[in-house]
Amino acid sequence: MKLALASVFLGLVVLAGCDKPSERDCRRAIGNIRKLMGTSQMTLADGQDAAWLRSCKGAAKKKSVMCAINATTTDQLKACGLLKGEQLEELEAIDRAVRERAPAPAPTPMPAPTPEPPAPTPTPAPAAPTPAAVPTPDPAAPTPAAAPTPTPAAAPTPTPAPATPPPAPAAPTPAPSPAPATP
Repeated sequence: MKLALASVFLGLVVLAGCDKPSERDCRRAIGNIRKLMGTSQMTLADGQDAAWLRSCKGAAKKKSVMCAINATTTDQLKACGLLKGEQLEELEAIDRAVRERAPAPAPTPMPAPTPEPPAPTPTPAPAAPTPAAVPTPDPAAPTPAAAPTPTPAAAPTPTPAPATPPPAPAAPTPAPSPAPATP
């Protein structure tokens, strides 16, 4: 009976220890808390991080540490329940200071685009133009904008033509045999 009671007690102790966060998780939570509080770039007094780490490992629950790691706003961080006392008061003071700042002005909406007037119709040309008549541009017609010419990123490199084998020599013609000498 005593053995069963001792094993149950030992099991409860082991289970109670499973709800504690790891040192790595506590460091990540502290880093996220400092980032959300705006103190991540500040140098802390000697031992400050170590004190936060001891407090986290000793008193915090794994669920609240994971909540603090995943928090993206100070309101979410407060809801985790990880911060207490001076840390929570400091976070609330930061929240009040942020809320007291004047909100950024709302962006003004862009005006609705106005429809473009229809293009003017060209005037008909005379039936038989004379050689001396030079067309003059219509002053009411809009001047066309010059289109930008695309600039190639790099000049194309010419590829050499594939080498062709030299033509095969023609079949050798038989050399004329010397004619017999006539006496």
